[in-house]
Amino acid sequence: MVAFRRIQFATLLVLALVVGTVHFICFAPVSIISPQVEAFENQALDVMFRLRGPLPPPNDIVVVAMDEDSYNVLDVPLNQPLPRSVHARLLKALKEFGAKRVAFDILFLDPGADPASDEALAEAISGIPTVLGVDFGMVSDTRSLKYYLLRPLELFATKAAQLGIVGFNEDFGYVRRFFRSIPPEIGTFPTLAEAAVAGSVQDLQLPDSRAFINFYGPPGTIPTIPLYQVVDEDVPPVTVQALDRALRDKVVFVGLSLKTGLGAAQKDSFLTSFGTQQNMFGVEIHANAAGNLIAGDWIRRTTLLREVGVLGSIAFAMTIALFGLRPLWGGILWVSTVTAWAVVANIAFRNGFYVPGAFLMLILLPLTYLSSTVYYYASTRLSQRRLKKAFEFYISPHMAENLAKSGEVLRLGGEKVEATALFTDIQGFTAVSEKLQAEEVASMLNAYFTQVMDAVFENQGTLIKFIGDAVFVLWGAPIKLSDHAERACRTALIIQREVKRFNESGRFPPLHTRIGINSGPMVVGNLGSAKRFDFTAVGDSVNLASRVEGLNKYFGTSIMLTESTRSGITGNELALLPIGLISVAGKSKPVELFALFDGQLDLKVREAWSKALQCFRDRHWNEAAEILNAIKGESKLLEKAAAFYLEQIAEHRQTPPDEQWRGELVFHQK
Repeated sequence: MVAFRRIQFATLLVLALVVGTVHFICFAPVSIISPQVEAFENQALDVMFRLRGPLPPPNDIVVVAMDEDSYNVLDVPLNQPLPRSVHARLLKALKEFGAKRVAFDILFLDPGADPASDEALAEAISGIPTVLGVDFGMVSDTRSLKYYLLRPLELFATKAAQLGIVGFNEDFGYVRRFFRSIPPEIGTFPTLAEAAVAGSVQDLQLPDSRAFINFYGPPGTIPTIPLYQVVDEDVPPVTVQALDRALRDKVVFVGLSLKTGLGAAQKDSFLTSFGTQQNMFGVEIHANAAGNLIAGDWIRRTTLLREVGVLGSIAFAMTIALFGLRPLWGGILWVSTVTAWAVVANIAFRNGFYVPGAFLMLILLPLTYLSSTVYYYASTRLSQRRLKKAFEFYISPHMAENLAKSGEVLRLGGEKVEATALFTDIQGFTAVSEKLQAEEVASMLNAYFTQVMDAVFENQGTLIKFIGDAVFVLWGAPIKLSDHAERACRTALIIQREVKRFNESGRFPPLHTRIGINSGPMVVGNLGSAKRFDFTAVGDSVNLASRVEGLNKYFGTSIMLTESTRSGITGNELALLPIGLISVAGKSKPVELFALFDGQLDLKVREAWSKALQCFRDRHWNEAAEILNAIKGESKLLEKAAAFYLEQIAEHRQTPPDEQWRGELVFHQK
């Protein structure tokens, strides 16, 4: 049954690794392909919801809908918000009916037209545990996205029992997940559902960030009451009794439910796993999530690492089998595997657990099976060798090797990452090179670059380019490193030691290397023209690193770094000394610089230097000058820095800085 068809087992392993790598790139969130793959996986989840059908929701949740009938009865245009007085009446009525807690899927951001109505609403909010909605918006400038908080009017927020996020994460227009990603600068808020059930469930357990909402059915499955029935003071006794039964001891969600799609309704309805026939309003999505929290029956999902590991192992094993078996047996194996996965995934779903694999079973494995039938016409190993050879004319051998192994398409484009840039430069290189023959200069630079780059590569740095006698290196891209700032600083110290060894060899004139380091956001990727491009990094953070390198000459230092780099260093092992605030062209705010030394400075000198900087910033020129003169005579390392500050003091005595000055040094040139 098993036939290798004249291929070696080692080749099968290579093919299996390639398929496993493709699955990892597509399935795990490491590429631009993964969102589309995740959307495909979620469609399989939607099919399971529809096959299962509706379930009875928990009895603890009720939706009070701001629907068309309510707008008509209350004589409010559909494209207008309901008056605050109506919400105040609603809260008072819900309190009388014995509701346990009320959650508004509404943003009360601004004062209403009637201050008295606002006061009445605030009083009503304080009368019953009420959760108010918050959200955040964003604006973009030329460099980044900026987020701002959409918070209820303070009059209401102070009376509310809690605030909860009303927005959702959307997957290509669908809402399926519990939690919304909140930018760190916005703060920490629970979801509206979590805030609504707080205190209602003992030892409340929360889903993790990968969990799915277990929708109990299509729109309308959660018990829903039109708002006008609750606030109507002339309802018949029978209706009052029914409302009392429906609302007593319930968590009540209040929000829009307009089928007309006018006004806010255009933005507050979403597709869910129960299909595209009818959108579900946000208030009912929150109610479904709250029901999940009360019943503990959300759809769980294991860790990404475990999913990638299990599915990757299946992809690996199936690839070996499909390429090792004859096409007929391979087809039978594939169909059997897909059937087994579908049965297991559906059973797991009905027990509250999500098993992915649709992309692997329905796309990747069929493609693998088809590829096995044309193996003789396209050898993977031969393709890799040809690809590598072709691209070595345009990019570095290292990049060509990675391209050949991954099989990715070489394309223009970059991504924004947090990384650390390091620039080196040889002090007075022009003067040194003028004394040597061209061949000697080339030999010297080759030897120098070899020692510098050995230090870089040993510490997982990425060489971006050589710029004359300078080097541009990156940490944190393309390989993601959490400690990129600290690695860059430690490498800078190693480079200085290697340069010292280079000088001690006596083969060439002694060289002095200056280094500048800065961390921050930058665009990293293949940049250039459509016909020729290279892997590089650009951005303000990169430019600042280059500027910092050049500023070493003013202070007599060898290694300088910015505050953003220093903040990424853990521990106190590195000998850092604050040099001062600098203001450079293109930066609106001053940047604090630090010098990095190979060995700790004398404690007395450090304390004196810190005091001198403080006196300088406080405009105590005489005291600062006295301390700096003392440092200048005692410390060779800080001699030039002290002299530079003394020059600045002399200038400030003649031309005092303005009132906004906070001690920064202004540099208009590198």
